[in-house]
Order: sequence, then structure tokens, then C-alpha cells
Amino acid sequence: MGPARARLDARGVTTILDVQPAIAAGQEPFPEIMNGLRALPKGAVLTVLAPFEPAPLIRLMGGRGWRTHVAWDGETCRASFWMPPTQGEVASAPAVTRLRKDRRACTLDVRGLEPREPLRLTLGALDDPANLPLTVLHTREPALLFPKLQERGLAWEITHEGDEVRIRIHAP
Repeated sequence: MGPARARLDARGVTTILDVQPAIAAGQEPFPEIMNGLRALPKGAVLTVLAPFEPAPLIRLMGGRGWRTHVAWDGETCRASFWMPPTQGEVASAPAVTRLRKDRRACTLDVRGLEPREPLRLTLGALDDPANLPLTVLHTREPALLFPKLQERGLAWEITHEGDEVRIRIHAP
């Protein structure tokens, strides 16, 4: 198996584990994947690259409380695994830690949060006009957000980048 690679992204550290060579050689990648998941730091993501969707692994880890996201990159399945924060961690984490500002724009990362939290944090960030334009990093298109944006007279664009959805919210 190839060595795991780590990169830094908006979620924190994402470790990439390519098990395709091991599978092609007839080796079982399960022990290395489980070791990678056990060693994963809090808030990090393990992305497993495989030639097929690892449905049994996804079911197993889902039953243990892990969240997953699957995306295809050509012939390669990118199955990402992360442990969502507990309710206590979500409640105790100030929203400001998920909101990054620079001179031109603000970015709000709501990936990995329980339902309703992304909507609450996004609307809270939009209460301050200084946060516009606001880019929200999400794992899916938040259908409940769009009517709220229309009510506020805001415009938005959606782009899909790998396993994330970016919603750029701005004044029309």
C-alpha cells in the first residue's frame, strides 16, 4: 500500500490513503484503513482512494458514528471519513472559530455539523453586513437556506469542488 499523505485544508488535516495498489496486488487494505481511522486526530478527515465504493466499510463506520462522503474522480472512489463533533463540542465551540475573515471576504466552514447548526451559523454570520460576501463551505446544498437568502434579498452562486459545496452569498 502507498504511504498515507496528509494535506491541510479548511477542515484541518485530511489524510489521503491510497489502497488501490494494495487491492490490485490482492492485499486486504482493511487493517491499514482501520489503523488510519484510529490514529486520526480530532476534526481530521481520512480519505480512502479505492477502485470501488467501499460500501461495507461505510456501513460499519456509520454504525460507529462516523460520517462519510463519497465522490468519484474518474475511476477512483474517494471515500472520506470523519467523526462529527459531539453536541457538547458543537454547543461549546464559538461560531467565530468557524468564521474566517480577510480583507475581501469571509468564509464560514459548516462541514461536519449536525443539521440546523449550519443554517443557524450561516444566518447569524449574515446578520453582520460586514461579512458579505460570505463563502459557506458545506457538504451538500442546504435547501432550507435558499428561501432565507431570498427573504433577505441576497444572491448566491453554488460551486462543487471535490467533496465540498461552496456557496458564495453576496448582495445582488
